[in-house]
This record gives sequence, structure tokens and C-alpha cells, in this order.
Amino acid sequence: MKRVIIIISACLIICLVAIYLIQISNKTISQTTINNTSEGNVSKFLLYENNWLKWWPGEKDLKNRSFSYNGIKYTFEKKTNSGLYLNINDGKRTLKGEMLFFPIDMAKTKLTFNIDSINWSGTINPISRYLEYRKINSEVTKILYSFYNYMNDPKQVYGYEIHLSKVKDSVMLVSLTTINQYPSPIIIEKMVLDIKQQIKAQNGIETNYPMLNVTQLGKENYQVMVAIPTNKVLKPGKNTVVNKMILGNILEAKIIGGSNTIQDAFNQIKIFMKDHRLSSPAIPFESMITDRSKQPDSSKWVTKIYYPIL
Repeated sequence: MKRVIIIISACLIICLVAIYLIQISNKTISQTTINNTSEGNVSKFLLYENNWLKWWPGEKDLKNRSFSYNGIKYTFEKKTNSGLYLNINDGKRTLKGEMLFFPIDMAKTKLTFNIDSINWSGTINPISRYLEYRKINSEVTKILYSFYNYMNDPKQVYGYEIHLSKVKDSVMLVSLTTINQYPSPIIIEKMVLDIKQQIKAQNGIETNYPMLNVTQLGKENYQVMVAIPTNKVLKPGKNTVVNKMILGNILEAKIIGGSNTIQDAFNQIKIFMKDHRLSSPAIPFESMITDRSKQPDSSKWVTKIYYPIL
């Protein structure tokens, strides 16, 4: 009698486990990540197949709008303003999936990956059903976090490594002029040399590289500011003034390239600031690490750009 009870109990346990596995494996897969970037950036890298090439962890077939990972194929079906719909094929069946996003605030976006209840026709074994469910659910996790890791890397999203740092130079000697064309390296170098001579004449010490800001005031009108940080307050000479900086927060990025690359970096930092709701109390500038008068190949210029923020 005791043996019969044990057998019946074991059968009941097996049935309960089987029912549980079937219920679990028939549930809709739904996973979510919170990405520390704007809705616009998520849209840019999620809705366009070309950008999937940058973050997708598996194989890519752009021609057929298809991406594979560990034997499971994800094919674009349609896109909307808030996400996209996919056909997902694991070699046994085609499932319907969706990746939907919406902003939490200006700098955070929620991304949800849903897959409809799986059609398990032809799969009777509850353990096999559960293992297949586990596999697809695991792949969804890996895909979401591949996207998450990419989107949380400023260099990937904005094209440059953008760092938060502190203003280090509190005093600088500044030269300001207005000209009718974008300043050439010769014009900038002349302004730099003039400031250097004034610093040397007063036994001052340059504490950092020359700084540059060019602001277009009109169609053919540019304001050019060149400054050199010093170790002390100097008496300004002709065409120069002393500027004192607040030692606050500043965004910085190191750039290799000419004027177009530098301008692009400034534009990307502006987007970064907008995404993170940052404002600037002062003008941005570039620190000219390379002596541009001695390096004619602008593609080799090394520059650090700085953007003061609140």
C-alpha cells in the first residue's frame, strides 16, 4: 500500500511539473531595459537596419533585412514611430515579435522586447517545450543588453568619447578680433604669438595649450577669440584682456582631424547636452594641442574641445 501511495504521489508530482512547464513555456516573452539615452537616439539605432550592424551581437544579412543570433533569425516586418515588428524563426516555427520604446524623460528611454505566446504545435514533450522557451527567452536578454551596452557608450552613440571634468585654468590672457572670413592657421598663429610675447614679457608661465573659439556673427563676419592660460593675473596689453574662469564642470573630448571634424564634435556635444538636459554658462572652445602652423596636414591635428556646463 505504501508503495502504491509513493507511485501515485510521484505521478502527481510529474503531472504538476509538466503542467507548470507547459504554462511557463506558453507565456508571452516580455523583457525591458532602461537606456540612459534619448528617445531620438534609440529610434536612430533601432529603426534603421544599417545601424543594427553596429550593435547586433550575431550575424547580419542587411540585404534580406535579417539578423541571426545562435541559430534564431530575426527579420524586419514593419516599423512605426514607436518601434518595429519582427518575424522570429528558430528553425521550427515563425514567431511574432515587437521592440517598442517610449521616453521616460529627456535622458532615459524604455525599450521592451515582446514575443507572442509561442506556437508549440508538434512539440508534445513539456521539458522540450520549456527548454526551447528558455533558449528564446535567453536570446532576448542577450540582444537587449547588447543594445543597452552600445547605447550607454557615448563614443558609440555620439562618435566621440565625451568626459565630464573640471575647469583647471582659472586665469587666461585673451585676444579678440573680428574678420570677414573664417580664420586661417596663419591668422590664429599670429594671435597666439602676440599673447605668448606678452606673457613672456611679464615673466608669466603658460599653464596649458592655446585656446580658440570662432563664432560666426553674420554671413561674412567671424569673431575670433584666442586665449592662453597663465599662472597668474597679467597686465593686458594691446588687443588683449584678462579672463577669469569659474572652476566648474566642463565636458571634454579629444579629437584628431581638421576643422570639419572639430565642428562635428562640437555639434555632437550639443546633442549630448540636450539629451542630458545640460546648459552652458560660457562659450565652448578648442585647445590646440598641435601647433597648426607647423602641421599643414589638418587630418593629423590633435585638439581637445571643451564645453562648460551647469
